Amino acid sequence: MKTIELLEIKDINDKLKEFDNYGGRIDFKIFKLDKKTSEYDSHLLTARNSILELQKNSHYFKIDFDENKMNESGNKISVEEFLGPLFDFKLKKPILRGFTNLNNLFYFDSKEINENIVNIRDFEHYKNNTSELYTIGFAQAFLDPVHGFRVSNNIFETGKYFIDFCEFLFSDLNKIEILKWNTDCSNYFDDGKEWWGTHFWTVYNPIKNYYIGILASDTD
Repeated sequence: MKTIELLEIKDINDKLKEFDNYGGRIDFKIFKLDKKTSEYDSHLLTARNSILELQKNSHYFKIDFDENKMNESGNKISVEEFLGPLFDFKLKKPILRGFTNLNNLFYFDSKEINENIVNIRDFEHYKNNTSELYTIGFAQAFLDPVHGFRVSNNIFETGKYFIDFCEFLFSDLNKIEILKWNTDCSNYFDDGKEWWGTHFWTVYNPIKNYYIGILASDTD
């Protein structure tokens, strides 16, 4: 086996294509690694090869990559920080922008009525060096891209899809290992720096024993 190999498996490819068709704007790259590789180097290889895969398949612009800006930048983060404020980790529920009440947030399994509006009071907990940007965490990047993400015409089906997708990709959120990387390493992330946000994570799923590169950058 090579040190790292891109996983090309039909059920994974079908799931990622389905996500794209619903309006998703996150790039996922999934790899198998040689177990002899250290923890940090495994994540580093995943991050590096995720960018290289994007370079190979870019049809719109040339993707540049400065490895020096990425190599020492990986920092381990908690699953709560990774998911962000639009996922209630205690209740295991995503919080979505309403479909009929666009200016407010709701738990995915509630009705879009005023008494069910969720006020996120702990956004400060998630502030970081890109705090001026709109999108914070994986849940918001997944569920709220610039041009919308919709599985059906109700928030329940969209929220349920998010939960099912996480179970498919991560298996058990309590067991995954996450590193966050510097998004100054590539022009892939330039668009998101306008306002929406930029994200670059690597995640290890110990149950399925694979590594996932997760990259996102969006603009209108």
